[in-house]
Amino acid sequence: ITFGKQWPLNIIDLFKKWSNEWSLVNQHSLFNEKGKELKTLLWDISSKIPGEFTQMGTPSVTKISWIVWCYPGTDEEEFKKKFKSFWDKQKSTNKNLKPFELELKFTYHYVRPWETDPQNTAVRQIINAFSQYTGNSPVVGGAPFSCDMAIYSKVGNMPTVILGPRGGNLHAPDEWVLVDDIMSLIGIFITLIKQGLHLSN
Repeated sequence: ITFGKQWPLNIIDLFKKWSNEWSLVNQHSLFNEKGKELKTLLWDISSKIPGEFTQMGTPSVTKISWIVWCYPGTDEEEFKKKFKSFWDKQKSTNKNLKPFELELKFTYHYVRPWETDPQNTAVRQIINAFSQYTGNSPVVGGAPFSCDMAIYSKVGNMPTVILGPRGGNLHAPDEWVLVDDIMSLIGIFITLIKQGLHLSN
């Protein structure tokens, strides 16, 4: 979001309002656990203008960037339409915004949210391999991060499941995973391969 002239101090509060409204009207059965709610991330605030060495005085332009989650089933154009509608309404009704120019730009490609039916045969085979090797039933749910799942499923027409070790600090220099989970995954994959060989015979 870019504001000409100068930016109003309450714009971040307005975005929080939109974020709350977005979360309230979006529900998904695979994202019911705590920590899997729709999230928005304030990514960047900048008053720099390309080619300008430094900003001396009140900025003439301020750019505020966010990253916004969408649940599976949300179309890119549907999201953009609803997002733009909120800010158009704010621009026409919020007296604090009236003196300012407002420009919306979607600067990063839309990472399509996707889901594979938990009853899909491939998913059931993975669940069976997990249960057979570990002796426990896995919790089937949504992953609270973006990935390439839609490419394999939508473009490649392959049922896709995210299965990996527990850990923390994803993509950070100190990213880590549990060694015990790595060993379990090896056993689960071997069990899955054996199941596949059995079915093929």
